[in-house]
Amino acid sequence: MKISVMLRIITMLLLIVLIGCQGKNELGTTNELNTMDISQNNRVHSNPAWHPSGNSIVVKVDDTISFYDLEHHEWENNSMEEYSISRTKFAWNKDRLTFMGGDPYKDFTERSSIVLWDVNQNEYVHLKEGFPFLNSLSWNKNQELVYSVKAVEKNSFDVKLYDLNNNEDKLLFSGGTNVKWQPNKDSVFGYVSDKEIFIYDIKTKTKKLIYSSDEEILDNLTWSPDGKYIAFREGSYKKGIGLFILSLEDQVKDKIIESNVGSLSWSSTEDKIAYTTVGQPGSNKLYILDVPNKYK
Repeated sequence: MKISVMLRIITMLLLIVLIGCQGKNELGTTNELNTMDISQNNRVHSNPAWHPSGNSIVVKVDDTISFYDLEHHEWENNSMEEYSISRTKFAWNKDRLTFMGGDPYKDFTERSSIVLWDVNQNEYVHLKEGFPFLNSLSWNKNQELVYSVKAVEKNSFDVKLYDLNNNEDKLLFSGGTNVKWQPNKDSVFGYVSDKEIFIYDIKTKTKKLIYSSDEEILDNLTWSPDGKYIAFREGSYKKGIGLFILSLEDQVKDKIIESNVGSLSWSSTEDKIAYTTVGQPGSNKLYILDVPNKYK
């Protein structure tokens, strides 16, 4: 066989191998992802949160609290003249939406409240007032709100528990952000501390380390509905911030999206994750990702 023929055969074999390897990465999950762009044009989207039904998403769009209806593919924008919502986060309590709202006529750090909004009746209740900065918040089925708030006299965040039924508020511990209840366990929530992810049990008052990172950024925790997986973003501004999913059973971390990930929320219907991009000043994107079958 001529040398030129052999070289052509070898070249073809190498191309076949290379094509077969495309789409894989060192963590092995990002093949054939399906996403849907639901962004509003030339707007800034942040902090999406799925309604418990899985049929709609609330998201901060510029200075409005906006809802996206998945069934009808429609947006509804609500101008919040009563509140400054420049740094707000969202959490659902059944059909009532919880967010952080400040006095629009004062500095946001001077006066802000945890507000419970009955969306259907358009009624507001102030649960807690006088916060300098709220990092995150999450409800469980027992009407208990876990939240992370900037400590008044130290450079850290306090994790607190508010019982809506008894109107009781207590400090759990200091040094935690990105709190999120584990859906299948009403007494357990995840949180971030010093680039590590822990789970904390309010009944036993114990914590367990489930993941450590050496990256610049680790935040935006969100659980799969069965509590078997936890998604988060991780990375650096220089190399990129990606979306990852961690299995609690075997501690295996999978890379889902390589970079440019902002805030995220996993739907209660198990099959979708809403996430924003980092974007450019003045605009970014909001996508709905079909979760790979492995995590359903």
